Amino acid sequence: MDVDVPRLTTNDVARLLGVRPATVYAYVSRGLLGSHRNANGKGSLFDRAEVDAFLAARRRPTTPGIQTGITLIQHGTLYYRGLDAVQLARVASFEEVVTLLWTGTRAYVDFVPDESLRRLAEAVIAPLPEAARNTDRLRVIAAAAAAGDPLRFDTSPAAVTATGRTLLATMVAALPLPACPPAASPLAPHQPAGLPAGAPTTPASPAATSPATVPTAAASPATTSPAAMPTAAASSAALPVTAQRIATDPPAATQPLKAQNETPAKPKKNKALSDRVADESLTGRTASAHYEGSSAPFDPVERSGTKRIAERLWPRLTTREPAPRDHNLLDAALILLADHDIAASTLAARVAASTRAHPYAVVGAGLAALDGPLHGAASSFAYALLTETMTRPDPIDAIADKLRAGDPVPGFGHRLYPNGDPRAVALLDMLGDTRARDAAERVAHVMRTRSGLHPNVDLALAAITLEHNMPPDAGETIFAVARTAGWIAHALEEYADRPSRFRPSGEYAGRAPA
Repeated sequence: MDVDVPRLTTNDVARLLGVRPATVYAYVSRGLLGSHRNANGKGSLFDRAEVDAFLAARRRPTTPGIQTGITLIQHGTLYYRGLDAVQLARVASFEEVVTLLWTGTRAYVDFVPDESLRRLAEAVIAPLPEAARNTDRLRVIAAAAAAGDPLRFDTSPAAVTATGRTLLATMVAALPLPACPPAASPLAPHQPAGLPAGAPTTPASPAATSPATVPTAAASPATTSPAAMPTAAASSAALPVTAQRIATDPPAATQPLKAQNETPAKPKKNKALSDRVADESLTGRTASAHYEGSSAPFDPVERSGTKRIAERLWPRLTTREPAPRDHNLLDAALILLADHDIAASTLAARVAASTRAHPYAVVGAGLAALDGPLHGAASSFAYALLTETMTRPDPIDAIADKLRAGDPVPGFGHRLYPNGDPRAVALLDMLGDTRARDAAERVAHVMRTRSGLHPNVDLALAAITLEHNMPPDAGETIFAVARTAGWIAHALEEYADRPSRFRPSGEYAGRAPA
């Protein structure tokens, strides 16, 4: 005997579909779902079988299947080319992992900016308003670098990897150095007396003196430069961009870390364009013959000869003097954010690559999708939450404010990691015994107890940037630089596949033709 299946209410359907009740009514008005008037005349009822069929149709993939050999997320673990990404973050350099993602082989290769492309990029981003974020600048830098490379449409693997290394290094090198420390933060008491919050200091937090939780290799101690002191930064505030860069340069970077996995650094050479073409690739290297920009010198980080992305990026995020372990921590963050399967920005990058857009345009497509508040910018919201937590006696107050406003609590939950994001666990552990980590753990305890949600990488990124006196959008910058490596890895796969294969057809839901 058949058993009647109870019909669903509007709220039941909305919950199943993950939409609002108003959206359910919109589906009905478009003829996509049938409804029945409730016997009491209030509300509508829906057949369960019809709703299940509608849900199955929505879940049906509308884009070609993407087979990738880059990243696997399985049983709560993130793998790059079959290797545990968290373990790589503890022992490898970002450059090694990028080479692994691009070629399948873990090897250290120098990342050297193109000096002419850098001058071009600096000239192009100089007129941007003061309120511009670093991710705004990165989009402009990528476009400018493309315009300066006449051979950008070479999508052979060797050319793409050479372009990728040059572009990544140039994107970071062209970012401006901060002219002054950020506004006072809850971590200001860590600063020595007489210095404003964020001023360069020798590391004074417990993390700097406690046993390192991040494996480090021998490195020369950070040096102190008068140019890095607040007086120089303040006096340069009214100078042009180039002069500000010179006046606020940080001290020379330390020697490369994690050297056990690297080849010895080569002496820096001022090679002619023809020599560089012979050694590497024409792609991304010929712009110096086409652009005669300013002759602004490299900052001290560049003059030190370092070819490490983390060491170049650090002084562009904070005026705080780094300890060797800080470069290791930033390196680990870059590694763990380098790729994450087919995220929204990665799909955008692959679609661009499928049309045979050049690598600069692929990166531009990824940066555009990353700009959304639900993707790369998410850590800035977690930054605000941690800041509030550190200024209140109870983290519940900061959480309650978010819930009262109807907003989700930022930095928690990830559908791919129901039992917790391993990237967040690793980075918070590497952050060590610090006040930002303490704040993150206090908020995490409340969230686990009340809702069962675990921290995601956005919370860990917010804790890192807050602890080191970086601005709220610094996490977004780190994310963008790191994920550029992943986009290029996916572009390499897409260039080897059938072109223009992403052409789904939409489900028309508008007015029927007359």
